[in-house]
Amino acid sequence: MPRRTGEPVELLIAILPSILFPLSFLVLKPLFIISMSISTTLLAILGSIVVLRRGVYRGIAIRSSTTEILIHAVIGSIALYIAFLLGGLLSIALGMWGHVEALYTSIRETSSGYGSLLPLFLAVIGASEEIFWRGYIQGYILYREPLKRPLGGVMLTAIYYTAVHIPTINPPLIAGALVVGLAMGLIAHRSGILCSALSHIIWLELVVIYIPVDRILGFYSIIP
Repeated sequence: MPRRTGEPVELLIAILPSILFPLSFLVLKPLFIISMSISTTLLAILGSIVVLRRGVYRGIAIRSSTTEILIHAVIGSIALYIAFLLGGLLSIALGMWGHVEALYTSIRETSSGYGSLLPLFLAVIGASEEIFWRGYIQGYILYREPLKRPLGGVMLTAIYYTAVHIPTINPPLIAGALVVGLAMGLIAHRSGILCSALSHIIWLELVVIYIPVDRILGFYSIIP
């Protein structure tokens, strides 16, 4: 499979999240959902253009049967939701729940004017992140023979994905990014980014809209 990742344009695309993610989380915080949708879509488009031109997209996108993709996506999203539920409990125990609450508040406030479209925006973000992070970065930029067996590409992508969240200075969000990066990376490595994208979307819809962690913990009076 041909690789030419030393090209300046490809490397420039690879470092764009270090600018766009802090921009969405901090500078454009009042428009967080919209800015994140635009940023991730831009990254997905740029990454896809490169990968499609190299003719390697199919091997990155689909690595399992349709049935396996559906099963892995659902199991992965549920497992990730449970991990975040446990993470919420840990945040409470460590006195960091305020950071989690602030993130939920930001999402709800910035989407209050178009709440009915929030599921669509989340789907765009989830799919676009997988196309870029697990497709372009993990599946293309970091895909090398020495990295295939030890899953080095999964680890490096997860670390980079986590790093672009560090400017938020939100420990639960940063830790959550690492968990998401590793989980989605493993799913993509096993079944392709079509599967990880579906799993990411389902998880986002669950954790943000349908059974948000703050509402669940609040319902059971666990939140102090």
